[in-house]
Amino acid sequence: SQEFPHVLEHIVQFTLARVAFWCEFAEVDGIQISDDWGTQENLLIHPKSWRRWFRPAYQRIVDAIHAGGKYAHLHSDGQIGAIIPDLIEIGWDEINPQVWAMDLQALSRQCAGRICVRADLDRQGVLPFGSVADVETHVRETVAAFHRPQGGYIGYGQIGPDVPLQNAEAMLRTLYAGGQ
Repeated sequence: SQEFPHVLEHIVQFTLARVAFWCEFAEVDGIQISDDWGTQENLLIHPKSWRRWFRPAYQRIVDAIHAGGKYAHLHSDGQIGAIIPDLIEIGWDEINPQVWAMDLQALSRQCAGRICVRADLDRQGVLPFGSVADVETHVRETVAAFHRPQGGYIGYGQIGPDVPLQNAEAMLRTLYAGGQ
């Protein structure tokens, strides 16, 4: 549609205004943008379309965040492996992909040492339904996949009402031990 570029520009302008607002606060060290680009099987749109329309928009947003002296964080659920290299090139400082919906080792090869990953632990399977040993193994594998001094890893696990206390404790204990 001919209206799409205009709608996208309005969204970008709104986001840039929000970025400018938050950049005014010295206490704020980073700005997170949350856009879900994937289903649990694939990217929502063809990667070429994403690159044509959204990569330039994100570049403007990341540049504004960095110009404000802040770190740029992106959250996106779903299978986004096809655009991870773009996200790195754009300059995001940290990404929060839905790691357990993706190939962990492929994502590690794309990211480890190149960008900080805030890796969601499996909140639909392992955390609520796995054993304590399953949780500990899952945390260890995730930490090992991304922890690099030059790229970083932020452990993240959502403890919902369906997560048994012993699994929450195992997750936290293993994260605090650095995946050991």
